[in-house]
Parts: sequence; structure tokens; C-alpha cells
Amino acid sequence: MTFTVMIDDTTLRDGEQTAGVVFSNAEKVEIARLAGEISERERESGSISADQQRLRQNMQALKGTREERELLQRYVRQLADQETRLDAVRAELVTLTEAHRKAQADLAAFIAGIST
Repeated sequence: MTFTVMIDDTTLRDGEQTAGVVFSNAEKVEIARLAGEISERERESGSISADQQRLRQNMQALKGTREERELLQRYVRQLADQETRLDAVRAELVTLTEAHRKAQADLAAFIAGIST
């Protein structure tokens, strides 16, 4: 008798509910760490985007006095710094997501090997 196992999303909890599957603490920690770092980068990206929107609204409200021009320059520098950080966060997200998918695929392959 042959069974086909299809896995849409492998999680630690689902995987360990499979008979004979026991993940090492290192495997659990690595997958959890990757998931946590992905969430952290996504939150940071969202926070930066919200701050940029606020800065742009503030910039539109400026009238053009000397103090406001100085403030505008500060806002422009801040936006540039944030864009640099967003580029780095996006690159980190790609790397982390690929590592997380690989770890999940490895676990899925392990589970499929046990199930056959």
C-alpha cells in the first residue's frame, strides 16, 4: 500500500505529532529563531514605513521659514537613512525567509521519509 503525503505548511507542533518524529532542540531553536527574526524584520519595515509617511506629511505642512527649511533638511536626511535601513531589512528578510523555507523543507522531507 502506497501513501502520498502532501504538506502545505510544516510546523514544529504538526511535525512532532507524527508518530516517531522527534526534533532535536537545536532544530526547534533554529526554526523558531528564523521565524522570530522574520517577524522582527517585518515589524521594523512596517515601523519605518509608517514613520516615513508621518515625515512626508510633516514636510508638506512646512511653509518655508529658515527654521522650517532646516527641519526639512533634517527630515530629508532621516528619510535617506531610513531608506538605507529598509534596503538592508529587505535583504535580510530574503535571506531569512530562504533559510526558514529550507529548514521547513528539511523537516517535511524528514517527516515524509518516516511516513513511507
